[in-house]
Amino acid sequence: MGEPAPLGHLGDAATRELGRSADPWIASLPSRDQTGIGILESPRDLTRLITALRWAVLGLGLLLTGFAATQVGAPSTAAALVAGLTLWRTLRPIVPVETAHRFRLDIALDLPILVLALLVSGAFDSPFALTPLPVLYLAAYRWGYLRGIGVAVVTLGVLGVGQLVGDQQVDAASLAVQGALVYIITAAIGGFSRSVRSSVEESARAVEVARSRVADEAGRMVAANDLLLALYAVTQRISTSLDLGEVIESTQRRFRELFDYTAAVIAVRDDTTSSWRIELAEGARMPGSLSPDRLPWDLGQAALARGPGITNDLLVGRRVGCSPYARSSLFAPLRTKDGLVGLIALEHREPDRFTRYDAQILGELAKPLALAVDNARWFGKLRTIGAEAERARIARDLHDRFAQSLAYVGFELERLGADSNDEASLLELRDLVRELVGELREMLHELRATVDDVTSLADAVRGHAKRFADRTDIDVHVLIPEDQPRLPVRVEQELWRIVQEALTNVERHAGAENAWIGFAVRGFGATLTIRDDGRGFTPAAVPRDRFGLVGMRERADAVGANITMRSTVGRGTELVIQVPVAQ
Repeated sequence: MGEPAPLGHLGDAATRELGRSADPWIASLPSRDQTGIGILESPRDLTRLITALRWAVLGLGLLLTGFAATQVGAPSTAAALVAGLTLWRTLRPIVPVETAHRFRLDIALDLPILVLALLVSGAFDSPFALTPLPVLYLAAYRWGYLRGIGVAVVTLGVLGVGQLVGDQQVDAASLAVQGALVYIITAAIGGFSRSVRSSVEESARAVEVARSRVADEAGRMVAANDLLLALYAVTQRISTSLDLGEVIESTQRRFRELFDYTAAVIAVRDDTTSSWRIELAEGARMPGSLSPDRLPWDLGQAALARGPGITNDLLVGRRVGCSPYARSSLFAPLRTKDGLVGLIALEHREPDRFTRYDAQILGELAKPLALAVDNARWFGKLRTIGAEAERARIARDLHDRFAQSLAYVGFELERLGADSNDEASLLELRDLVRELVGELREMLHELRATVDDVTSLADAVRGHAKRFADRTDIDVHVLIPEDQPRLPVRVEQELWRIVQEALTNVERHAGAENAWIGFAVRGFGATLTIRDDGRGFTPAAVPRDRFGLVGMRERADAVGANITMRSTVGRGTELVIQVPVAQ
């Protein structure tokens, strides 16, 4: 069987499947032109139809009157009125979608002219009796059944009154009824056309809503696929690395792929000092760690929030982000079931650069990232505990196997010395064994001495300085205030090993009578100083691998510290270690 597809590939497959299933259905939906809504929104065809009807009824009227032959008088007057109006409306037609005021004005102008033409040419018996039909249709199409039929009834009423006061014909009543039916039916047809138009518009809107929903769903699936890819990459990093530096580096690459930002900061909580270590500061100058009351505004908001948040403009309220040039910010907390473990802030120099979609992605990324950071923190603690436990084990083994054996050899040498003729050699051998026993005991003490949550760096230095002075006759002056604040345990442990290595160098190489150890935390940094009054040396002439410099530099680099050594022949040596601290 093959390997299972990763989440990102599953997301791609889901998106492609959605595309295959959705695209044909979207294509099958009627377009705006197919529903007829395009015609209604562009009234050109309807206007052409009304203009053609105007000329048709005009031509029918002229045909009935025999205008082209010999008739003059009232029919010719009516023909002139209708022909003039028809010509005018051909040049300037009534548009059914024009403003309400203009439409009412056009209807109010056309109907009186046509009614007048009918009244002067026989009312219902006029050869132009059908000329009001296009106008009545337009009125009903624009206003609906009731108002359209109302306009038709008013027109009929005016014509009926004109019929009564004029010369009566035998079939006047019959013509009136027929005309009324034609006018009302025309208005009803116009109202029906309006209803059909409304139905078509509703159908078109429903189709557009359906198309929009399908497009939105496809967009959400694409976004979900991108999110799956990002989560898959972060999950891969969680399962393959327990190193915090690698986790932060991978997260930084993922940020660059997913977000548009000018500054990115990740802070991780240090439980020993309750401060925040800055593990990532891209595009912003940040100290190594910060106290909770010195956090920038967006990191402070992240510490209080339960999920991601957005600040559209930091200048509103004079807020200051991680970068002094930041205008907009996207932030999120890193939380596990045990609590808050980290903070994230992404910033941009322009306002309104982050969206709700960005916040959603960051919120989803924060969940696996919080687990990765927490796992790395615990792994670091376990690694430190393991190293200290290994030191203790080695110390026990040395004590149980070698120290007791050397002590026994010493006792035997003393016993043999009393019976031996070469007493001087035996005494020399005994002294050598005693010296080895002393060094071994001191080595055991150094292995067992450590810095932890209970024992601080200052406490360890004071205890070690007293033993060192008693053993070597070198006076060690400890210049550390009693109320000295603590650094993170991991930092103090590395500094403690540097102190041990430096004093070993003083003992073996300096030929000093005094040594001074100073440690102070001020401002943005802590400074550890080890100085002696020994013979000194020329630093340029000493190989870089001498005096344990390599080990001390590695320990300094492990906690982000800077180490400097100054020495002058005949005036001693000074070692200065500077490390950033929380503010």
